[in-house]
Amino acid sequence: MNPPSYLNTVQGPTQLYEIISSTEIELGSPAVGQNKWRYVVSPVSLQVIVADTAPVKGVSSDQTYVTAWNVYETQNSDTNAMGVDPTSSAIPADFELYPIPIGAVVPGWYYQGGDQLCIFVAWPNQFEGSCDP
Repeated sequence: MNPPSYLNTVQGPTQLYEIISSTEIELGSPAVGQNKWRYVVSPVSLQVIVADTAPVKGVSSDQTYVTAWNVYETQNSDTNAMGVDPTSSAIPADFELYPIPIGAVVPGWYYQGGDQLCIFVAWPNQFEGSCDP
Protein backbone atom coordinates (compact mmCIF):
# COMPACT_ATOMS: atom_id res chain seq x y z
CA MET A 1 0.00 0.00 0.00
CA ASN A 2 1.36 3.40 -0.97
CA PRO A 3 1.12 6.28 1.51
CA PRO A 4 -0.87 9.38 0.43
CA SER A 5 1.16 11.61 -1.89
CA TYR A 6 1.13 14.53 0.55
CA LEU A 7 3.30 12.45 2.88
CA ASN A 8 6.00 12.39 0.19
CA THR A 9 6.53 16.15 0.26
CA VAL A 10 8.92 18.31 2.21
CA GLN A 11 7.54 21.53 3.66
CA GLY A 12 10.09 24.29 3.78
CA PRO A 13 10.31 26.77 6.62
CA THR A 14 8.44 30.04 6.50
CA GLN A 15 10.35 32.51 4.39
CA LEU A 16 9.83 35.99 3.02
CA TYR A 17 9.08 36.66 -0.64
CA GLU A 18 8.87 39.88 -2.63
CA ILE A 19 6.03 40.14 -5.15
CA ILE A 20 7.56 40.79 -8.58
CA SER A 21 4.43 40.55 -10.76
CA SER A 22 0.93 39.06 -10.89
CA THR A 23 -1.44 37.75 -13.55
CA GLU A 24 -5.11 37.12 -12.87
CA ILE A 25 -6.29 33.55 -13.40
CA GLU A 26 -9.18 33.46 -15.87
CA LEU A 27 -11.53 30.65 -16.89
CA GLY A 28 -14.01 30.12 -19.70
CA SER A 29 -14.62 31.66 -23.07
CA PRO A 30 -14.86 34.58 -22.94
CA ALA A 31 -12.36 34.54 -20.12
CA VAL A 32 -13.73 35.56 -16.73
CA GLY A 33 -11.43 36.64 -13.90
CA GLN A 34 -11.54 34.40 -10.85
CA ASN A 35 -10.27 36.91 -8.26
CA LYS A 36 -7.14 34.73 -8.00
CA TRP A 37 -3.68 35.57 -9.24
CA ARG A 38 -0.55 33.70 -10.27
CA TYR A 39 2.38 35.55 -8.70
CA VAL A 40 6.04 35.72 -9.58
CA VAL A 41 8.04 36.07 -6.37
CA SER A 42 11.65 36.28 -5.32
CA PRO A 43 13.02 35.15 -1.95
CA VAL A 44 14.06 38.14 0.12
CA SER A 45 15.42 38.89 3.56
CA LEU A 46 14.76 41.79 5.89
CA GLN A 47 17.40 43.43 7.99
CA VAL A 48 17.41 46.12 10.64
CA ILE A 49 20.04 48.78 10.02
CA VAL A 50 19.25 50.99 13.02
CA ALA A 51 17.44 49.65 16.10
CA ASP A 52 14.78 52.40 16.13
CA THR A 53 13.69 51.93 12.48
CA ALA A 54 11.63 49.43 10.52
CA PRO A 55 13.38 46.60 8.69
CA VAL A 56 14.54 47.10 5.11
CA LYS A 57 14.91 44.58 2.30
CA GLY A 58 18.27 42.90 2.17
CA VAL A 59 20.23 43.12 -1.05
CA SER A 60 20.81 39.80 -2.78
CA SER A 61 22.97 39.13 -5.79
CA ASP A 62 21.12 35.87 -6.46
CA GLN A 63 17.82 36.83 -8.10
CA THR A 64 15.58 33.76 -8.18
CA TYR A 65 12.07 34.12 -9.58
CA VAL A 66 9.43 31.45 -8.95
CA THR A 67 5.66 31.12 -9.33
CA ALA A 68 3.52 31.38 -6.20
CA TRP A 69 -0.12 31.22 -5.18
CA ASN A 70 -1.86 33.12 -2.38
CA VAL A 71 -3.63 30.80 0.08
CA TYR A 72 -6.05 33.62 0.98
CA GLU A 73 -7.41 33.44 -2.59
CA THR A 74 -8.13 29.70 -2.49
CA GLN A 75 -11.92 30.01 -2.21
CA ASN A 76 -12.26 33.02 -4.53
CA SER A 77 -14.24 32.72 -7.78
CA ASP A 78 -15.78 35.08 -10.29
CA THR A 79 -18.64 35.71 -7.80
CA ASN A 80 -16.73 35.45 -4.51
CA ALA A 81 -13.76 37.50 -3.36
CA MET A 82 -12.59 37.03 0.23
CA GLY A 83 -16.16 36.02 1.17
CA VAL A 84 -17.72 39.03 -0.55
CA ASP A 85 -19.72 39.07 -3.79
CA PRO A 86 -17.85 41.75 -5.80
CA THR A 87 -20.93 42.25 -8.01
CA SER A 88 -23.18 42.99 -5.01
CA SER A 89 -25.07 46.29 -5.08
CA ALA A 90 -23.87 46.82 -1.48
CA ILE A 91 -20.35 47.48 -2.85
CA PRO A 92 -19.78 50.75 -4.75
CA ALA A 93 -19.55 50.05 -8.49
CA ASP A 94 -15.97 51.28 -8.83
CA PHE A 95 -14.61 49.04 -6.05
CA GLU A 96 -12.35 46.25 -7.25
CA LEU A 97 -10.39 43.46 -5.58
CA TYR A 98 -6.66 43.80 -6.20
CA PRO A 99 -3.81 41.28 -6.07
CA ILE A 100 -0.97 41.57 -3.59
CA PRO A 101 0.84 44.82 -4.48
CA ILE A 102 4.04 44.63 -6.53
CA GLY A 103 7.04 45.10 -4.21
CA ALA A 104 5.23 43.84 -1.11
CA VAL A 105 7.22 41.50 1.12
CA VAL A 106 4.99 38.65 2.31
CA PRO A 107 5.43 35.48 4.37
CA GLY A 108 5.33 32.19 2.53
CA TRP A 109 6.62 28.65 2.39
CA TYR A 110 7.39 26.04 -0.19
CA TYR A 111 6.48 22.42 -0.75
CA GLN A 112 8.91 20.21 -2.60
CA GLY A 113 7.41 17.00 -3.91
CA GLY A 114 9.31 15.06 -6.55
CA ASP A 115 10.15 17.47 -9.36
CA GLN A 116 7.49 19.95 -8.27
CA LEU A 117 8.23 23.10 -6.26
CA CYS A 118 5.15 24.99 -5.06
CA ILE A 119 5.39 28.35 -3.33
CA PHE A 120 2.45 29.51 -1.22
CA VAL A 121 2.21 33.01 0.21
CA ALA A 122 -0.30 34.39 2.69
CA TRP A 123 -1.51 37.96 2.30
CA PRO A 124 -5.07 39.37 2.28
CA ASN A 125 -6.27 41.08 -0.87
CA GLN A 126 -7.69 44.60 -0.69
CA PHE A 127 -10.77 46.18 -2.25
CA GLU A 128 -9.97 49.62 -3.62
CA GLY A 129 -12.17 52.37 -4.96
CA SER A 130 -13.48 55.80 -4.12
CA CYS A 131 -16.15 56.45 -1.51
CA ASP A 132 -18.70 59.22 -1.70
CA PRO A 133 -18.37 61.49 1.35
